[in-house]
Amino acid sequence: PQVQATAEQAIRFSPKAVKAHRARLGISAMDYGRLLGVSHITVYNWEHGKARPRQKQLDALAAIRKIGKREVRRRLELLEE
Repeated sequence: PQVQATAEQAIRFSPKAVKAHRARLGISAMDYGRLLGVSHITVYNWEHGKARPRQKQLDALAAIRKIGKREVRRRLELLEE
């Protein structure tokens, strides 16, 4: 349990940061959710501080922060196939 608590603290979550990142990528909440494996409603709830991501979702958010617009487009295209 102690290791998990440390891991959760390592990944920071901010509703404002999620919204800003999505805007920087220029994608809809629907597409952002598809990349993360959640619904667009979940994305909106995160952005408005009504919900907080679970650990698995925090990990996905941390991973998606490291990719750029081209990679996002490529991944979305792969999801459509």
